[in-house]
Amino acid sequence: MTDNINITKICDILKAISNPIRMQILLMLSIKDCYTYELEEAFHLDRTTISRHLSSLKAENIIVATKEGQKTLYSIHITCVPKIIKCLSEYCEM
Repeated sequence: MTDNINITKICDILKAISNPIRMQILLMLSIKDCYTYELEEAFHLDRTTISRHLSSLKAENIIVATKEGQKTLYSIHITCVPKIIKCLSEYCEM
């Protein structure tokens, strides 16, 4: 039954999104692509902290970064992740 499912990779992705700030970043990116400074302003966090969270998400290919001059634009690569978060949120409201 699980022959074609990469359980380890799924667990790695779930671990990467299991942080509240990273979940909020993903929900924000599900609305629009954002630059680093926009995420810093939205979450009132310094660049180092935001970068650490973004690195965790990039490591699992959940998001992608596109350089635009000196700025970096982040967008969601695994588009089902925000849907999973929203689904779980609805479940928790029951």
